Amino acid sequence: MISTIKDRILLAKESLKAKLHPRDTSEQAQKAYAIVNHLGLNSRNCRVITKPGTTLIITDTMVVRLPHGDANESRCRTNKDMLIKLANTTIAPLVPLFLEEGEYKGQVYFSESKLPGVGLDIPISKMNDMVSKAADLITNFHKETAREIIIDESNFDNLFGKYFTVLKKNTSGVASDENTYGVAPKVKEENTYGVAPKVTPRRWNHGLTPEFTEKLSIIEQSIKQQLLNKPFTTVWTHGDYKIENILFNTRNWQITGLIDWDLSEEAALPLLDIFYLLMYKQYTLTQKSVANVFEERFLKMDLYPGEEKIINGYLSELGLFEELIKPLLIMFYLHHITVRYGLDNIDIKDVCRVVDLIATQYAIRHARYAIPSCHCERNSPSLRGSGEAADEAISKVVIPPVRRSLGEGGSEGEARVEESKNTQYAIHNTQYATTKDPQ
Repeated sequence: MISTIKDRILLAKESLKAKLHPRDTSEQAQKAYAIVNHLGLNSRNCRVITKPGTTLIITDTMVVRLPHGDANESRCRTNKDMLIKLANTTIAPLVPLFLEEGEYKGQVYFSESKLPGVGLDIPISKMNDMVSKAADLITNFHKETAREIIIDESNFDNLFGKYFTVLKKNTSGVASDENTYGVAPKVKEENTYGVAPKVTPRRWNHGLTPEFTEKLSIIEQSIKQQLLNKPFTTVWTHGDYKIENILFNTRNWQITGLIDWDLSEEAALPLLDIFYLLMYKQYTLTQKSVANVFEERFLKMDLYPGEEKIINGYLSELGLFEELIKPLLIMFYLHHITVRYGLDNIDIKDVCRVVDLIATQYAIRHARYAIPSCHCERNSPSLRGSGEAADEAISKVVIPPVRRSLGEGGSEGEARVEESKNTQYAIHNTQYATTKDPQ
């Protein structure tokens, strides 16, 4: 049952807000009502919600997406394609069933089944339990879809370089109402079942300098040096894995659905979904922006014990080393501003400041060192037996607080530290050394 009276009140308010949502009379909404009639739906049982990029028709059993423009149509197709493919995975019962793609009077639409449960963006007492279950779900899904590759030049460009390219292209000072991908901006965090807010787009334009591009290049080359020609694991990602896109049964808090796959990728970076989950949890609890949470805590590796536990469990299940955390954190930030927000509604000064911090605290130091490996292929003979030289090098490494925390806790932690030695992974991570405040 719902654990507290406060939780009951919050959930009741959210439900009432959805029921009292006024009828939308915009041009896009009128197109939606025309499709309601075309599909033979009862308009009294439909909610029409107009978002910046898509209008939604929601019934008790169905969700219909009406994209605005070619770019948003492409995102709806991504959602469609992924839903079809996910039907063959272990999470199929938790994913909407794709129903139909059609067109009526020039308006393309995509329909899918509506799943039971609620997606919440309010701070309720069960949040920690919900996040833990969501982390377990995505960890198991990533383990199921994991694929081993070698990071050659082409793979690096496809996985990492594309985000740097997007940012560098926007240093020319050209303003646009659309982002690099042509996706309309949005401000408030909302899922398919939520209510769209009023949006005032801000433009990503002037203020970027050649120094910004140079720092981006430093960061890119540092990560490239760390990973090039090394084993790596790609996974299928959701791309927007916040707690609001995960549906729960409010009686037992079991996960009932996972929605909004329009930013998903089949061969993508690990850990990104976990970072989205953890940072959007903090957004929900504190109303601090994800960018602020990233800069104030995650970039400094100032993690709460619960966050460390989730990240540790993910790395252990996928056989990855802790040294991947920092470069993947950087890629999370770049994904967040270039893909999820598409450089719209992003404060340029904040981006420049964060890029400067990354370049000075992380990338410049890493550029001095060649990194043997960031990947742990368990029980691989080729990764055994490093010799005395590597052990001596490891002994000189300044181990960051998160490394100590993630490595503690019995035989499994000791085995992972020993495994790290056997990969000859020696890196001077002094920039991790930060003083952590208690949770």
